[in-house]
Amino acid sequence: MPTTRDHPKEKTLRADAQRNLELVLKAAGEAFAEQGLEVGVADIARRAGVGTGTIFRRFPTKDDLIAAVFERRLEEIVGAAREGLEMEDAEQGLRHFLESMLRLQLCDRGCMEAASGADYWQAPPIVRLRNELLAICERLLERAKRAGAVREEAVPQDLVVIVNAVAHAASLAEAAAPGVWRRYLTIALDGLRPRSGTRLEPDAPTIEQIEAVKQRRARR
Repeated sequence: MPTTRDHPKEKTLRADAQRNLELVLKAAGEAFAEQGLEVGVADIARRAGVGTGTIFRRFPTKDDLIAAVFERRLEEIVGAAREGLEMEDAEQGLRHFLESMLRLQLCDRGCMEAASGADYWQAPPIVRLRNELLAICERLLERAKRAGAVREEAVPQDLVVIVNAVAHAASLAEAAAPGVWRRYLTIALDGLRPRSGTRLEPDAPTIEQIEAVKQRRARR
């Protein structure tokens, strides 16, 4: 009689495949973080202790591998955003989220490169995570506005630009004075406070407008 139970050998093969997948993603994440997205697949395979064929069986192209690693990084960022929502102090919750994003970008060259490009934002899982992240950012901002910590006209896109601006601008200074990124984040956050008094002009670009610019640059 046919059975749906797995054969022990099939279970072993699946376990081996899952273990290899984790080794590859861990090695790729470390390599991209240290060397950027230009690192070769052969180098990643050596770091993971597998053959390049193992990688290409799971990820037909290097871009597929980059997207998988980037997806995991976005999951970490979404997790940090959720943690911020759970904090009792709305201002500290917002800061926790922004600090988590900045730490990740500053210690992960590959993540910064992937986030700056257009190619890796098109995959459905990444689109889903981006939309979830923007929704949480909206809630973080609304809480901070109700607490009087953030000006009313601030929008989630402002947070994206602030983090990217501080990460890129502070990357060189960070090498000279580790932790100095906190100084620049504080300056940026002070600009979001209601007491600043200066109206924010012009309006922030939409996420769709930013993505369109990335795509145009990628085609050049």
